[in-house]
Amino acid sequence: MTYSVFVPSPSHRAIGDGGESLAVTYFIKKGFEVIDQNVQYRFGEIDLVIKRDHVLYFIEVKYRRSLTYGRPEESVTFKKLRRIRLAVLRYLQDRGLQARSIQIDVLAILALPGQDVEYTWISPAI
Repeated sequence: MTYSVFVPSPSHRAIGDGGESLAVTYFIKKGFEVIDQNVQYRFGEIDLVIKRDHVLYFIEVKYRRSLTYGRPEESVTFKKLRRIRLAVLRYLQDRGLQARSIQIDVLAILALPGQDVEYTWISPAI
């Protein structure tokens, strides 16, 4: 039996890191405190954990530099949101946090060459 696993190339990871860096700056400018980044579990990843007014926000960051594969927010599937939800529950459990005020959002970032960066914040995503 053959299995194929997607392993991001260094350049792919660098692009993702660039998008997450833009997201961090975006949320800090909006008054959020960044709590955690790139929290990984075997079944999913949380890109950003931010906080404001006693609410924890779990952010999925989608970053694109072209529209070849569609807008960034179009790549967030039900399956992806389900994996994020599982990761959020594990995150809360691992840190002994109650399921207090939490929200799962998506920040789509589109950075087309020669244009201003476009941010689309989908809140709440679930």
